[in-house]
This record gives sequence, C-alpha cells and structure tokens, in this order.
Amino acid sequence: MDLLHVPFYLAPGLGLYEIEKRFTFWSSPEAREWFKARGYTLYERCWEEDMILDTSIQAIPSQTECGEAEYPYPHFDTDCNVEPDEPDTPLRARDMTGKTGFAQDALGRHVAIKIVRADTEEYHILRFLHEQSLDTLKENSIIPVLELIPNGTFWKYQHITDRLPLLAPLLNMMTHRNLKRRFSAAEALRLFEDRVAELSDAKLAAEIRPTKDRVFITEYDDYDRWENLSPLFVERFKGYRATPSSGLRVTFPYEPGTDYDFYERIPFWDSPETIEWFKNHGYTLYRRSEYAGEESVTFPVFPSDATNDFVEANYPYAHQDLRTPDPDEGYERDPPLLAQESTGKIAFAQDSLKRHVAIKLVRDDTGEYRVLRFLSQQSMDVLKANCIIPVLDLLPIEGFWFAVMPRWGTAINQPAPKTLSETVGIIHSWLKGLNYLHEHNISHGVGVTFLILFCASMKA
Repeated sequence: MDLLHVPFYLAPGLGLYEIEKRFTFWSSPEAREWFKARGYTLYERCWEEDMILDTSIQAIPSQTECGEAEYPYPHFDTDCNVEPDEPDTPLRARDMTGKTGFAQDALGRHVAIKIVRADTEEYHILRFLHEQSLDTLKENSIIPVLELIPNGTFWKYQHITDRLPLLAPLLNMMTHRNLKRRFSAAEALRLFEDRVAELSDAKLAAEIRPTKDRVFITEYDDYDRWENLSPLFVERFKGYRATPSSGLRVTFPYEPGTDYDFYERIPFWDSPETIEWFKNHGYTLYRRSEYAGEESVTFPVFPSDATNDFVEANYPYAHQDLRTPDPDEGYERDPPLLAQESTGKIAFAQDSLKRHVAIKLVRDDTGEYRVLRFLSQQSMDVLKANCIIPVLDLLPIEGFWFAVMPRWGTAINQPAPKTLSETVGIIHSWLKGLNYLHEHNISHGVGVTFLILFCASMKA
C-alpha cells in the first residue's frame, strides 16, 4: 500500500509546532488524492487573504437544508445563523491543532479523521473501540471508530540508511510527492526483496550502530537519507532519489490584468531546471521551435507510434490528426501536433504514456485556482456527462500551482462544423458545461469561458 508521508513532527507533549504546515498538509494534493482513493473527500480549507485558517468547509454540497441520519451519524442543519458580514458556510469545521481533518465519505456523510502515532496508548484505545459492535457503543453513548487507515511507520528507521542503504531509495519512492511516480506496494516489495538478496548473512547479523543521531524532531522532508552513502550506490540509484519538495521559482512578474513580456517568460519554461522539474513529476515539456519569429511554437518530444494519420483516444484525451501542411520553400516539414501559445502562461507536454497535456501556471489562493481545485475533485463520469475537460493534476510550487489538463484543439470552430447537427452539438455541449459551472456557483469570466468553450468541443 502506498504511503502518505506526514511532513511535520507529531509527538505527545510537543508545545511548539508549525500550525500552518499542518493545515497545508490537509489541503495538499497528495493528501486529498490519498484519502480520495480510500473513499473520503476532504473538506476545503478556508483562507483569509493570504493566511490559511483553522476552519474548513464541506467539499460536497448538502442536498437538503435539514437532514436526519441513523446512528452513528448525527442529524444536521445547514441553516447558518451568521452576522451580515460573515460568509454563509454551513457545516464548517474547526480544528486548531492541525491533527484532525474533516471529510465526507462516498455517500456524503461527514466524518472526522485524526492522525495518531502507532504504538501509543491513544492508538490502542482507538483500536479497542474499533473492535466493538455498534450496538454496544450506542448503548454506552460512545462515538465509534469507523475505520483505522494504516500509513506505514517504518520510515522512522531512516536514520540507519548508512547501515542499510536500500532504505534510502525505498523510502523516497514510497512517499514520493508525485503520485504517478510513487511506488505501489508490489514495486516496493520487489525493490526490497531484490536488494536484501544482495546482502550477506554477516551483513544482516551486524548490530545496528548508526553513524547519524536518531533525531526524531527532524522533519521527514529535511532528513538527508542519502548522506554518507557510497558514491557508487548513489549513482546506481540516482533515479530513485526524490527531488526537493519544490525548489522551482517563477522568474517573471505574474499579476492578473497587468501587461507582460512574452519573451521574458520563455526562459522560465525552457530552462533546464524547469524541464527537469516537470520530468521528475512525470511530464516531458514540448521543445521550442528554433526558427526566429516562431518562439511561440513548440513541438512534442516523443513522436507518435501510430501507423496512420488519425489516432483515436479515450476520454479525457483528444483524437489526433497527424497530418501537416506542406512547408514553404527553404523550410523543413514541421512535426505533427505543434502547439502555439503566446501568453507564456501555458506550456504543453507529454506524460509517461506519451499522451498530450496542457499545463497552465495559476496563482495560489485565487478564484481560478479554487475553480480548478474543485474540478480536480470531480469524477471523470460527471465531467464527461457535462462536457467539461478535467483537471488531471495540480502541482504546487511556492506561490503558484501548475494545472495539468488534457490537450485539446486550439478553438471550438477549428475545424469548422459542416452540418447543422454538428453546430447543434457544439451549442448543446457549451450550454451543458455552462449550466454545470453555474450550478456550482462558478461564474463564466474570461478564464472560465475559455475552459467551457474548450470543453464544448468534446461533443463537436
């Protein structure tokens, strides 16, 4: 089972802790995806300007104002008694410690989720309650423990990587921030067993005498598990060495509504640091045209494996037309599927399966980010039914997010519809997408209109 690493120190009696880091953990893409895979949709974290708050609100809206429920779930009332200047946020939750998150299960029922250290008295009590019947707990007025979700604890042995080097690549890959690169249980087991088979009996019988102090308070991200390892080992397993949590910085001004210099933005996307960063996250950026005056043109790095000019794909990816126009005299024929973008906010890439995606730079804590975050949490079936292109991934860096979406056409009218039926299909799809967004209180400003029009082409 894959692991979700907790990026902060958690121990009983610790008086000082970084509360913002804890709140950010609960709203991180990694945590949301990890819990979503286990049937729970985490609440949305509340913000006040640029400050993350200790409150969160339900991600799945309630269908009724008042609801009755059977034990162990409570009745609820979404009617809010708030001051005129306060937001209407029914069923909002508050936790000031950062140890508890709130979520909804697959049926929309509300749950609280607490981080608990293994092998503690608190864990043993919760384990005991989890093993009791609901009838017994109801009779004794006890709230039950519905589930205990394990999240491996053996990373505490990271201080002995100098004695057992295989732990360095193993821990890195089992807690990798990029979910696409993170090891599955089978991959972790295979790496572990293969490396242990290389150890002699004498090596395994040796006492554990680490050369590094076992400093528990050192946070996971700050602990260098590769320190003191042999250069040969590091070189052999460099592909398993996780990069720092981010390190990538936007190098140009990026404020809504302000003038910009496209040529100032190009060096950021083309820099070796940016190319490597995306490669570590599973995406290979397109290469830029070498011709003067074509700086806005980029081409896929990996050619198509198709044997004909037309390639069909499954939703959410687009079909492809690999034909290219005849070049002007003195020019070579362009590779297929070139992309043209002149704002410097969007780049194009291919994932590990050579599928084509568009990547947009979005400021953190903006309306656009919150819309994209909402869409990223919806199921593919719902988005497909409402003619919306999904958000496949949200990759965080300092102050920004990269929103990854499937790459589709350049405009809804290219190619132009040839029949009334096609025109009706475009309008119908556009209205379905618009209606879905309005139903979820998303207005169709410039950025969202672009998204809707793009999405409408799915039915064209």
